[in-house]
Amino acid sequence: DDTYGVHLRGSTVSLGNSGTISASGEYSHAVVAHSDLPATTTIENSGTIEATGGEADAIRASGPSVYITNEEGGIISSDDGDAIYAFDTKYVSIVNHGDIYGDVIAVAEDFYEFGASAYVLNTGLIDGDL
Repeated sequence: DDTYGVHLRGSTVSLGNSGTISASGEYSHAVVAHSDLPATTTIENSGTIEATGGEADAIRASGPSVYITNEEGGIISSDDGDAIYAFDTKYVSIVNHGDIYGDVIAVAEDFYEFGASAYVLNTGLIDGDL
C-alpha cells in the first residue's frame, strides 16, 4: 500500500513508456510525476500503465505544464482510482489515441498572472468520465 511504480520529481520531468508500469495496493499509483517552476511534466505512453488497488490512480501528474500522450496501442487503466489525474497545473494537455479505462481528471488553475487552460483530444477509447 502507498507505493508507486514510477515516481518522478524535478524541475523538468519526462517519462516515455513502451513496456508495462503496474502498481497494486491501496493508494498505490503506477506513475507519479511532478515538475517545479518553470518547467514541464511530459508523459508519453505506447505500452501499459495500470493501477489495480483501491483509490489507486494510473497517472498522477502535476507541475506548471502537464502534457500526457497515450499513443495508439497504449493502455492506461485504473480499477478503483482515476486513469489520469492532472492537477496543480496551469496548462494541461491530454491526447489519447489508445485505450483509457477509468476517469480522466484535468484540473488547470490560474495560479499565476494569466488564465489557465485544459486541452483534451480523444481519437481512441475513454471508458470512464472526462
